[in-house]
This record gives sequence, C-alpha cells and structure tokens, in this order.
Amino acid sequence: MKLPWKQAAAGLLLVSTLTLSVPPVWADAAAAPAGLSASYALNGSTSLQVKSILQEKTATGWRIGAVVKLYNNSAVNVRVPDHELRAKGADGNTFTLQPSAANVKTIPAYGFVELSYMLEIESQAPLSVTDLLCVYVDWSVYPKAETVLADVPAGSLLWRGKDAAIEDPALLKGWGEAFTIPGTTSPLEFTPVSMYKQFTGQSPTYVVKLAVRNPGSYAETLPEFTLSGRSGSRSTLGTKIEGAPTEVNPGETKYISFTVTLEPEANLDSLYVMTPESFLKQGQTAPLTYWTGRLAFQPQASQNFSVLPVLKAGERIVVDPHSRAVNPDLGVTLQSLQWFENEGQQFKTAVAKIKFANSSQSPVPLPQLGAELVSASGVPFSGTQLTSAVREVLPGLGAVGTYTFAVPKSEEGSRFTLRLLEQQGQQLYKTPIAQLQTEVTGDELSTELLKFYPFEMKIDSWGISNMAMQNIVTKAFSYTYKLKMQLDIRTSDEVIADGAQPKLYMQIENLEGKILTSKTYPLTGDNRLANGIQSIYFESTNSDQLEYPITVKIYELVPTPLGDAKRLISVMKQ
Repeated sequence: MKLPWKQAAAGLLLVSTLTLSVPPVWADAAAAPAGLSASYALNGSTSLQVKSILQEKTATGWRIGAVVKLYNNSAVNVRVPDHELRAKGADGNTFTLQPSAANVKTIPAYGFVELSYMLEIESQAPLSVTDLLCVYVDWSVYPKAETVLADVPAGSLLWRGKDAAIEDPALLKGWGEAFTIPGTTSPLEFTPVSMYKQFTGQSPTYVVKLAVRNPGSYAETLPEFTLSGRSGSRSTLGTKIEGAPTEVNPGETKYISFTVTLEPEANLDSLYVMTPESFLKQGQTAPLTYWTGRLAFQPQASQNFSVLPVLKAGERIVVDPHSRAVNPDLGVTLQSLQWFENEGQQFKTAVAKIKFANSSQSPVPLPQLGAELVSASGVPFSGTQLTSAVREVLPGLGAVGTYTFAVPKSEEGSRFTLRLLEQQGQQLYKTPIAQLQTEVTGDELSTELLKFYPFEMKIDSWGISNMAMQNIVTKAFSYTYKLKMQLDIRTSDEVIADGAQPKLYMQIENLEGKILTSKTYPLTGDNRLANGIQSIYFESTNSDQLEYPITVKIYELVPTPLGDAKRLISVMKQ
C-alpha cells in the first residue's frame, strides 16, 4: 500500500551531512555493520538506520533517547517523511519519543541527515527497552491507522548510560588493533600505540595515545569523540589533550591523546570510544548532550621490555618519527648512563646524558623531554631534565640534555629500560616517544685520562705536597695541601657545553678516610681549571695537625633537585 506522507516535525538544522554513496538496505540486523542497525526502507526514496539508543536512569525515573539516520536514495531533495519514533519495553508497552527542536525537514539528494529524539519518564518501575519502532500514523481516517515501517531490535545499540557495558564481540578490540568509529562516516583509522600511567594528586591518570591514519584520497576532519575508562562497573569520561590535530591529510598519520583519571584505588579494565549526541527541547536554546559507547579496546598490557633494543653509550636512539617533541633534523644519541652517589641519603642517582646533534642549516631549540628509568621488575623511576644555559642547538654542533633519576640503594640491577617522554598539553601529561634497554655503569677510575661527558681531562703528571704555617699573632697553626697537575682539558665531542654542569669536586682524606678539605671547580668560565700546570691549594679545616699520607679524590659533580650527586673518577694517593 502506498502511504500518504505529511509534513515532518518542525525543527532547525542540527546535522546535515552530504554523502555521495547510498547505503545498502540490509535484509536483517545480523548483516549490518557492528555498532549500527540494519537499514530499513521507509518509502521509495528514503531509508532509515538507527545510530544509537539510550536508556538511562535518572533521579526521577528514566531517560530514553535515540538518534537515527535518514538516507535519501534519489537525485532530488526530499522532505523527512511523517513518522513517530517509539521505544518498546520488554513488557510490551511503547513510549513515543519527542523529536529534537533542531531536527531538519529536508534530506539532500543522495545525502543523509541525523535526527534526535528523547523522552523523560517519571517512573521508578523497571524498564528494559527491546526495540525501536518507526511508525506511520494516518490521522485522516477514523479510527487512526498505524503502520510499523521499521522494527529495530535494540541489541548492542542500547546504551545504558553510566551502567553500560560493551559486550558485542564485534565491538571489542585488542591493544594495537586498528579500528574505525562505528556510527560515523569518517574513514580515519585509529590504533592505540601507547599508554602511560602517572598521577594527578593521589589518583592514577592514564595518558592514551592513538595513531590516526588517513587511508583516503582527501583530507579528513577528526570526528568528535573521547575515551572513557572502565574500572569494574564504574566508568570515567576522559578528556582530549589540547593541541590535538583537527585534520589528517591523505596518507598521513598523526597522534591524538586522551587522559583518563580514575579513583585512587581503581584499576583500568577497559577503554571505551565514546561519541556525543545532543537533543534540543522545544522552547530551549541549549541542547542536552550525552555520550554513547561505540566500541571498546583493552588497555596496554605490561610491556615486555626484553624485546626492546639494547643500546650502549655512543649509539643512536630511535625516536618516534611522528613525535613533535624532537625536530627531525636532530640526531639523538645516548652518551652515558652512570651511577652517582648521594652522601647520607638512602638513594643513589642515575645520570643520563643525551646528545642532540643538529644536521640542518638553522638553529633548533634544545628539546625539553621527560624521562623514566624502569627496573627489570617493572618499577619506574621518574627523571628530571636539568636546566641548561644552552637553549638551542647550532647547525653542525650538538648540545647535551642531562637527566637525573633517584633510585633506592636497594636496587641492585644494572640493566634498565630508558624511556624518553613527550610532554603533552599544559598539564605536562607524558607519552613515550623512545624506549631502549641499557646498562647503568659505575665508577671508571683513572689518574691519566678522566672522562665526564662532554669533557675529558688528561693528567700528564701530578704530585701532592703539604705545609704548615703559624700565625705570628695568634701562634695558631694552619695546614695546607698542594696538588700540582699538568692538565689538558677539552671537550670530547662537537657540542656546546653548559658551564654549570658538570663540575669537578676534589676532596682530601686522611688515612682513616676522614675528609680534611674540599674544593669545587667549574669547567667553563673565569674560575675554571685551565690547561697547563695547575697548583691547587687546600686549606685543612677538619684537623689540628698535618696529616700524612693523604688521598685526593676527584669526582664529577652534577646538581640535582635533591642535592648534588657525585661520581668518583680518580684517586691519587700520596
């Protein structure tokens, strides 16, 4: 029977998206793509597809919402056909949903529109929506005649608000598995690539990075969506980190990151991809926005660090080419990772020095990166990049980034995973851009060639002497020790060195190991140690007699946020 069509519900434009391809009409819901209903023919030119169904508990009862797509299969604009959208409960009762005031009246040729519907029910009676009905009501006859144009099973389309769980196997993805977002027309492919856990106050925050690839021939705008973290039966809506790209060019891959903060005691079980829907009540100006889940994927499992590349000092670090934290013209090399001691503390310090070499013809800013050391048992230790006076890397030269890590003295392993982290947004969220295995080395003692990157100090000769002097007025004695060395100090690499770090720290000990006196020298500036013969005088302040024999210890000194850390590099005994 050919049905007479009447004027659609009045409304304003909410969504009107033109597409040049007409979707097929599936015979049943089983043949429809995951996350969408089958397509139902309403008349000769219009078909319907359900995008989402909401059933949400409210303080006073229930909220039922639905979003449908109406497709125009003809070459001319057509009006939205007359219809009512009804939700059917498990008890057989039906509820007529109200159309949004923003719903459109016309469907463009070979295009589609999205229409939104909602109903709020003040009832505490149990409710379970099983179907969504599209019904034509003929009011020209008495009694009115109703024709069901489409009966769409709710199934996996039903979203139960905060209590919802995605269980359809077709909508469950594994970590690292590419997906497109159901319910959108975007061809963009999303792949989870990293997940980094940090803390906001006492609550764990997961920073999840997705790679976005455009396989098409035209630039594509990112669809609006976010991630939600699920812990047990609780879900927490995440936030997109500012600065995310809005468009991806053909064949291009970009990154987009989200943060999900859970309760302090919660564990992340799964991640949901959420898309927004909106409904505008008649007479109101601001629409109600709600989120529905489109698919889920598992969080990143504990990483197997043993499969990461093993690097030695002087070898190049491979940085994620899609990262914006390191300019592509900068080569990144691990120069050293060494243990330093912190006197009187129950921790030790690992110091990593990373060279950034500029192969371009223009100065490039020195990257500001986060860093992390991960022990063999998986315990992470956060690092700090020391402030440097070197702000940019000049063409043909390098600059050094120094990172310090506080590690408990009980940590006896030497093999660690080193992560370099890109800082995201104004809140300094972080995501990994490079990971590698390496050894943390200890003291390297010498009295001939002292190495403390980016410097080397060659000692051609040295000698220790002492003297006692008496003040003619007070008759008090003072004791002085003299270290005489012939030095050749130079940088061991083509880098611009920071004058504030590292420094040389020298201390004199007696036979029992008591520190008699000490001095600190920078390696650049007016007070630095210079090449040639140097005589360094130490005035003893911790002894009332001249000590013999004595030992001179030379340390590399690095300032850290927790105090100075030092590494023994030479021992000279009298």
